[in-house]
Amino acid sequence: MGSALDADDRQDRLIARAAQIIPGATFDELVLPEPVAIIPRRASGSRLHDVAGREYIDYTLGGGSLILGHAHPDVVAAVTEQARRGSAYAMLSEPLLELSEMLVGAIPCAEQVLFTATGAEATYVALRLARAATGRPRILKFAGGYHGFHDVGIVNVTSPSEGPAPAAESSGIPPHVLEDVVVAPFNAIERTASLIGAHHQSLAAIIVEPVQRVLTPRPEFLAMLREESRRWGIVLIFDEVVTGFRFDYRGAQGLYGVIPDLATYGKVLGGGYPLSAVVGRGDLLSLANPRGGPAAISGSQHGNAVAAAAGLATLRHLGRAESFERLRQVAALTEDTLKKALAAAGVGGRVVVLGPVWHVLPLDTGEGPFFDHPSSLPADPRRAEAVITALSLQVTRHGVLAFPRPRRGYLRGYLSLAHSDDDIRVTGERLYESMVGMAGVQVDG
Repeated sequence: MGSALDADDRQDRLIARAAQIIPGATFDELVLPEPVAIIPRRASGSRLHDVAGREYIDYTLGGGSLILGHAHPDVVAAVTEQARRGSAYAMLSEPLLELSEMLVGAIPCAEQVLFTATGAEATYVALRLARAATGRPRILKFAGGYHGFHDVGIVNVTSPSEGPAPAAESSGIPPHVLEDVVVAPFNAIERTASLIGAHHQSLAAIIVEPVQRVLTPRPEFLAMLREESRRWGIVLIFDEVVTGFRFDYRGAQGLYGVIPDLATYGKVLGGGYPLSAVVGRGDLLSLANPRGGPAAISGSQHGNAVAAAAGLATLRHLGRAESFERLRQVAALTEDTLKKALAAAGVGGRVVVLGPVWHVLPLDTGEGPFFDHPSSLPADPRRAEAVITALSLQVTRHGVLAFPRPRRGYLRGYLSLAHSDDDIRVTGERLYESMVGMAGVQVDG
């Protein structure tokens, strides 16, 4: 008992130290309620252990990058071998070349590849290439879409507004940036087509997440974007940082049969290491040629060899036919299990599972995914914040790690090939216990 208390005290002291020198005592989007804040010590497969020695079924998985689970043996072996040979060359390496060829073979739009380090960098670079190619300044994005922390990526993410005027959701964005952003409603086919036509002379790019968290695209929506962008000479960019190599080996573009001009990848691509990419038409990517291209892009960490080795090991595993079949199975089991847990707890909540990503919305009583941004947001933001914070507190105490999203009204989790049927069953039991334990927090009514 004494040692457990000592371990708890050590974790608390580490978090207190971090709070003095690190804003929020965190570097990423996983912000757990303060009473259950943790510092990971080790992780393997679907399980993560904190400094205090507690074990969790982990659905955060490095921000969704670990689709094979933590410390997969193939990835560990690949990065260990490459680390012995060298990690940072700031030059082309064999793993980068092999990974580039693998991307061109897998992704329908990919003719050439440009590597960066993070998903935000990839979308930023894609937008620059679109501007360079067209000579136009403006970008059309969709309400609710998130494309990284840069000035354009953070516009109209959680605001209920569907545009066309942009709403900055972060301080420090210059007003002139907003003048070059047009916001459209996701899935609104006629309205979006009208906006594209009205602004086509100034639009360099249309950037879209093919699946926007709890929003799924109508079949004709993505096809309309392809038709209209081609009609007006606008660069169509699919942000596949989340969907790429997760929803399908070919990405969402392969799944939905709509081929963009450029696509951005991250998360799964690096197998848990910092790696992202812009892929697409060769004439667009050639603009970024460091050897004198008009929009030359370079970075000393763009294409770390160890990260490339991790990506290769991950994609080789995902290239097996049984991998995506298993992801579909675990997603279906998760959806059924979480729905039953909410029903048993007497909570009329909603469960949305798109690809191998689950969302629990305890304040919504609908079925399935959403088709527009405003309806996906909580009607009472303050109540949603209280409920999601309380739910996150409970599930973490019950040994389940997931992303709390209070402003969106849901708890989110990434599934992996490491999650077993038993993991899902236990998660359902712990969700039930968590909902029952939320005494004093109004969920229904």
